[in-house]
Amino acid sequence: MKLLLENWRGYLNNEEGASHTEENIYGWAYSDLIKMMMSSESAPDEEDREYLIDHKAKELRRIEEQGEAIAYRVVFTKTEEDINLDELGHHFISDVSDFHESMLNYLYMNARKSDPTLEEKDVWLIKVKIPSNSIDYHETMRTFAKFPFESEITVKNPENVKIIDVSPYYEESGA
Repeated sequence: MKLLLENWRGYLNNEEGASHTEENIYGWAYSDLIKMMMSSESAPDEEDREYLIDHKAKELRRIEEQGEAIAYRVVFTKTEEDINLDELGHHFISDVSDFHESMLNYLYMNARKSDPTLEEKDVWLIKVKIPSNSIDYHETMRTFAKFPFESEITVKNPENVKIIDVSPYYEESGA
């Protein structure tokens, strides 16, 4: 089993037999990612930390190989026309099911600070295509270590993000 884990780590690091103490994952020492994960509010169990980091690194390498990623963002506005599609920001989610109730409530409360007339149903789902060379892999790994149960992707060049679809969240997501 130990050899199997070492081979897995070597595959992720493209070095046969590499150990986690030597790994550099998108500019982060493996031990630093573990420490950040341990200090997060939603820290996973000790036995899950290595698996989660390895899984995220593999996911990001797969995106690099594919050349692009499909991701999502939610925006609270009264109408679709109110969405500023030229300034969507830098943070997207690769799995629409990550928009859980507490995240949506948090985003809603922040949006109401700018527009107190907003209602909880005034949320739009934006589906985008992100070129892999526009992803900030270093920041994506940091965010993942702090929030290991969210599939956030950080974009360094949002102007390269292509909008695929904009639809009412509660119709599109099935929520």
